[in-house]
Amino acid sequence: MSDKTRTRRDHMKYLTLIQSIALLHQHQREIKTAEHRGRKLEYLEVTKADIQLANQLAHDILGRTLDEMPPQTRKLLLLIQQMAQGMCATGPQTLREVRFTRRDIRAYTNWSDSQLKLHCQRLTDMEYLLIHGGSRGHLLQYELLWDGDSDHAHLSGLIVPV
Repeated sequence: MSDKTRTRRDHMKYLTLIQSIALLHQHQREIKTAEHRGRKLEYLEVTKADIQLANQLAHDILGRTLDEMPPQTRKLLLLIQQMAQGMCATGPQTLREVRFTRRDIRAYTNWSDSQLKLHCQRLTDMEYLLIHGGSRGHLLQYELLWDGDSDHAHLSGLIVPV
């Protein structure tokens, strides 16, 4: 995920959101202390509930909707998601482990290669797809980063604290 430009830019915003939520609850929390370089520091500890709330808000605040992309690109993304889910159903891999080529997409969708080049590039630029390989004779494969649905804003890659 660190190679995703938008994710790196939004990371500080996400951390600030978590800090703000913890600060909002400061009067309900115990103030803890730690010593660093001979100085006593007071701090608030972030809870799992803070992170869960930040995740909910981050989807709405920092998330993207499919409305941001052209209709054909959106259609291809949904088809790729169906294809990847089908690949998961036939093997032991998770959606994040599925790798596929443009040839796989072409076989699944029956779209032309020129259409796929254009729309896959858009999906890569918008960070819905991640490219693996593809240099110096290596096979170019894609990974589907988008794990949302088509109706709501979504920020991919957030973990759920346990």
